[in-house]
Amino acid sequence: MTITIISILLYAIYGILKKSQKCSQAAIIFVSLYYCFIILFFSIYTWDVSDIYIINFLIILPFYFLMFNSMTEKELQKAATAFVILVSAIGVMSILLFYGLQFKMIYPTGYYLSKWLFPPQTIGHFHGIQYLSQEGRNTSFFPEAPAYAYLLCTALLCNITVAKYHQKIFNSILVITIFTSASKMGFLAVGAYIVYAVAISPTSSSIMRILKVFLTITTFAIIFALLNEVMLEKLESHSAAVRSSHMLIEVQAFLESPLIGHGLGSYSSGSSNSVTSLLADGGIFLWGLYYFPIIGYFLKEFLLHKKIKFISIIYLGIFALCVFQNFTLSLMVTAYFWYLLLTEKRKKNVTEILQQKYSLNLH
Repeated sequence: MTITIISILLYAIYGILKKSQKCSQAAIIFVSLYYCFIILFFSIYTWDVSDIYIINFLIILPFYFLMFNSMTEKELQKAATAFVILVSAIGVMSILLFYGLQFKMIYPTGYYLSKWLFPPQTIGHFHGIQYLSQEGRNTSFFPEAPAYAYLLCTALLCNITVAKYHQKIFNSILVITIFTSASKMGFLAVGAYIVYAVAISPTSSSIMRILKVFLTITTFAIIFALLNEVMLEKLESHSAAVRSSHMLIEVQAFLESPLIGHGLGSYSSGSSNSVTSLLADGGIFLWGLYYFPIIGYFLKEFLLHKKIKFISIIYLGIFALCVFQNFTLSLMVTAYFWYLLLTEKRKKNVTEILQQKYSLNLH
């Protein structure tokens, strides 16, 4: 099965390279260096890694990176639109099924033992498309609400930045679905999105400007109150000590091997965030693979174009608060940020932009 998947994805990468000659020199250099480093990284651990990591890092991540580089902006927007429509459709369906099960309008059609939850629990499901993983929370077909909220939040950010498809309708659907998941991570993301939407909204009168400032301050207050509630809840819960202890173990493991960590999957199981788990598993190399393109893209846009990419900061916060780095969705987003970092849409090169912005003589 693994060999079949790898063969199909390799053929897909070959098709992308053969079909399109649009891949930039920076993209080709990046993929070449990436394979050198990732193969060296695996060889240090004598390839004692599970098949999922081999597929993720040798196939899926470079596949998405090359795919983004081979697409035009219009094709990229169409693909993003399809993604947003699909996730929104899943959202509408999950809301109907979730409340149908909650109000006993429909009933579970089967049960299964979920090993994702700790301790493992037997949960009900409706034809395998809606699970009752967590009481009172819409999880759709995911094992827990945060995982579903992560998908919804990513789709929301995708529609804001790339798809831009009927935003009032689809953004509303995604936000409502996030609320049904009752995920605090989702609430924080929605709050940040509201601040962003208010900040970029046009104001034509002094009254609107006052309302804009008031709404921004109010939303910030709600976000901070929610953060405070999350922290207090975690501190008062039994899992707080376990999570804190796990984070300290991860930090200590990173300090013992800061460059390459202790091996993929060594500490991510049971972790509460992707920051320390990535540092412990793969050191600076693995952490940088995920975080460098996000931070680098933000700095690039700010320094070169005087633009603040607030959306990248929102995603950075979402990604840091969860442990979903092995999700295919996370790999796709990571590849997209690498694409944004290494691609300059303007015709001018970086040197010309620096000269124009800062009046620098670089020759």
